[in-house]
Amino acid sequence: MQLIVLRLVLSCLLMFTGSVHADDEADDFFARDSTAAAALEKQIAMAPPDDNSPQELCVFLHKRGDAYRRLGRYQQSLTDLRLALDMKQAASPELWCDRWRLQGDIHGSIYSSGDWLQLADYALTVSDEYKNSNKWHYFSSLLWNVDAQLNLARLRQAEESFQRAGQLIPALRQSRAWATYGANQMGRYSSYAAKMQALRGNLVESERFRRQALDYAQQFLDATSANRPADHLDNRLAANALIQRKRQLAGILSAQGKTGEAEILARQALQQTLARSGRNTLAVSASYRMLGHVKLQQGQIDEALRLQERALDTLLHSDTRSYSTALSDQRAQIGFLLGVQGRWAEALTVYEERDQGLRSNAAQFASSGSNNITWAMALLKRQRAPEAEKMLRAIINWNLRKPFVDPLYLAYLHGYLGVVLVDAGKNDDALAEFREAFPVLIRQADSDNSSENGGFVRPYRLRLIADGYLELLSRMSAARTEQTGFDPAAEAFQVAEVARGSSVQLAIASSAARASLPDAALADLARREQDTANQISALNNLLIRLASESESNRLDKTIADIRKDVSQLDAQRTQLRKELAERFPAYAELVLPKPPTPASVQKVLHPNEAAVAFYVAEKQTYVWTITPTRTAFRAVPMTRQQVDQHIAALRRAFDLTGAALIPFDGAAASSLYAALLAPDDALWSDVRILNVVPHGSLGQLPFAVLLTSGTADANASNLADRPWLTKKVALAQQPSAGTLIALRGQGRIAAQRQAFVGFGDPLFHTQTGRHATGTRSVRNLSVLPSRTPEALPDTDGSALLRGFAQLPLLPDTAEELNDIGKTLGANPKSDIFLGKKATEQNVKSSDLAAYRVVAFATHGLIPGELRGLDQPSLAMANPALTDDKNNDGFLTMSEVLGIKLDADWVVLSACNTASGDGKNEEAVSGLGRAFFFAGSRRLLVSYWPVETVSARLLTTELFKRLSGKPDESKAEALRHSMLQLMAMSKEYGHPAFWAPFGLIGEAGK
Repeated sequence: MQLIVLRLVLSCLLMFTGSVHADDEADDFFARDSTAAAALEKQIAMAPPDDNSPQELCVFLHKRGDAYRRLGRYQQSLTDLRLALDMKQAASPELWCDRWRLQGDIHGSIYSSGDWLQLADYALTVSDEYKNSNKWHYFSSLLWNVDAQLNLARLRQAEESFQRAGQLIPALRQSRAWATYGANQMGRYSSYAAKMQALRGNLVESERFRRQALDYAQQFLDATSANRPADHLDNRLAANALIQRKRQLAGILSAQGKTGEAEILARQALQQTLARSGRNTLAVSASYRMLGHVKLQQGQIDEALRLQERALDTLLHSDTRSYSTALSDQRAQIGFLLGVQGRWAEALTVYEERDQGLRSNAAQFASSGSNNITWAMALLKRQRAPEAEKMLRAIINWNLRKPFVDPLYLAYLHGYLGVVLVDAGKNDDALAEFREAFPVLIRQADSDNSSENGGFVRPYRLRLIADGYLELLSRMSAARTEQTGFDPAAEAFQVAEVARGSSVQLAIASSAARASLPDAALADLARREQDTANQISALNNLLIRLASESESNRLDKTIADIRKDVSQLDAQRTQLRKELAERFPAYAELVLPKPPTPASVQKVLHPNEAAVAFYVAEKQTYVWTITPTRTAFRAVPMTRQQVDQHIAALRRAFDLTGAALIPFDGAAASSLYAALLAPDDALWSDVRILNVVPHGSLGQLPFAVLLTSGTADANASNLADRPWLTKKVALAQQPSAGTLIALRGQGRIAAQRQAFVGFGDPLFHTQTGRHATGTRSVRNLSVLPSRTPEALPDTDGSALLRGFAQLPLLPDTAEELNDIGKTLGANPKSDIFLGKKATEQNVKSSDLAAYRVVAFATHGLIPGELRGLDQPSLAMANPALTDDKNNDGFLTMSEVLGIKLDADWVVLSACNTASGDGKNEEAVSGLGRAFFFAGSRRLLVSYWPVETVSARLLTTELFKRLSGKPDESKAEALRHSMLQLMAMSKEYGHPAFWAPFGLIGEAGK
């Protein structure tokens, strides 16, 4: 017997009403009157001094220009600041009217207005003024020029200016001013270094420079606060720099999928911006927008929409013009989020308001228009398909006339048009659009998590397109429409496979890019491939913006040069991917999976196996039944909403937190079987194992609880006597069809390994009352005594440390680990790590590949479930209580990818959130795929909080069965354990006790 056991209790924080993610701070910020704004308005309303005091007038104009800028009135700001500069007066003690400070504020107003050509001209003018007279000012003006040139995509000019600035640093260090302003200058230089690294695709180095810049900004603020009066401009400069550096670091973290820390920094930037500026400024709007973007990346749509609506309100109450692109972009973002929620009528209203605002500037509207891809979808959803088709064709044609169009965006446009054409019954035209779109969508499935098309957005758009394409392919399959070399059922299978795993695939690719992979050559090759992809993305974003400029501002030579660079990088990435596939096929399968066909699944099925794959779309559900010799494909008239309702009805019976068991909904269990499995059950009636590839909420239910009959025996008083599917066949779940294929290709297992090592019952906090509650669920947080966490600064690590207070202790898991270890012959003193010993460091330092059984008994957490957590993770002991100084206490998906295993089982005893939003899919599938890559062959997961005694009986019986019958398949051993448990008593006949566990992965051996 060769086993690895991972005992994981997946927490249910999202079900707990006291969620740690309510945006109370944002609400407080928004409701709070801004004293800063009132003071700025008061400054603007002041009467100017007499003309006979030019110096006083200069100070007045500087202060009023600064107030205008901080309130978002940039043209008025520039007017006052330029007037003050022309007066050439002496500076006040607080540096008002100082020439250099005026020039810096003028630069800030131009930058905020987004006029990059004007900024480039201004930077060069100031640079010429100080080139030979003041190295400090010359240094700053060179960095201004970097900004301007980068925004104009003049990369070589930006690089030259950046290099000249760097050459000045040794001379600046010799100046007396370095002690006062050196930290600020180095912070600025590090910030620009981060920009240059990001353009090269090196996001890791970019993050390092961003962190340096933030450290320098804090040093500068500490120094000025200690040595300057409160109203000194240096204090304002330092405070603004710190806010900006936090926002910038949040951006680069979000670009890498590190949304936990990004959220914390974005919140801090928002709070501090509101404390210093008027609410109705671009700076405040940008802060709300960034925090909303992070929430969107996390899939928290309600909070993302709320924050984006605040960003819009900020713009609407500023002097932002109705035709402003910032305003139109903000409305488009809100329209998109409303569409995600299915609130298409409201989305349509937002897009119509956006259209009206853009039309108020006839010249701008003539060149850019107001059409939008999501607006077109809103028109379709409101039964205005002809308008939607016309709009999408217009957007496609407009983009094709530009010197560059983002290939991914163009694929979305073709896919959306295909959805509209399917609705109109134009099947041939729709097929042409989908076949134009899908190859690009597949190629782009694993990269560029950073753009607005990344994170949550890409999987959502892909699913929307896939729904339409599958509807068309099912029509063609039912009508037996044939085309040379084209099988609708096989094409549909591949489409569903890509769409089904898209969100998990993005998370996996992002985690793999920053994992400490065990093979150094693999790590280097993987990082180079990822850096190349990031660089292509950065250059494409520049191309998109340049191609959208007016003809008078467009830099066609620059566009041509960048396209050439992108073409060369594409070739490099293709070669790197080829090398990865040849040298490290397991890694290539992890991050670059090719969508399998039914035929490729057939090749790996054993004679006693079959597979059933599902895709749950908005209008209907699709089912593929595959045996070693046959494939069947059909559409089931069961909508996503209906499937979700059935699953919710069944899951209600599995809540063990009440005083009495909840009756099981036999009608729902029979209905699901009749619709999804019964029509094709003759194809697999003689097999011993049925592999199930679920989708959506189907992944939240073990298929073992379905009833194969709707007759009287389905309502037997003794639940154990009902016709459960598990009585008919052993079951295994697969995250994807590709996972099954990959697992069947794994190599041999090492013969000699030790028996067992376990990590469990981690010490999360010093709370008293360590008694077992009977079930394992974070829902039990509600009964924990109130506890105030230690005062900690709001940084990434401290936020996670506070999160440990939210996790209930798990003393019963220690008992289960000891029981499993005893069954397998482990040494309890050296092989089982409990309480303070269940640390992340002990996991990483152990040679896990040397064990047949490895067990983790802890909570599993999904991204965003604790503030600061951005990956699926296992909660280990609190490092603040164990002196584990080098770890944060959470074993993340990227860290799992760096572990070496050689094991048969990973057992995830999980509490499913039942949220229906796909997040738990990422926790199970994401962590599962990480453990598969690390060297495990299968997982045992649970779907709800388990009752302690029955869970222990089931798992220990499973291990005993495997020891006594080593030739029996793992799926059949689990089936035997379930049947034996349900027969033990009438109470245990309830599926809440015998059915929480499901096998994922290799089941046939």
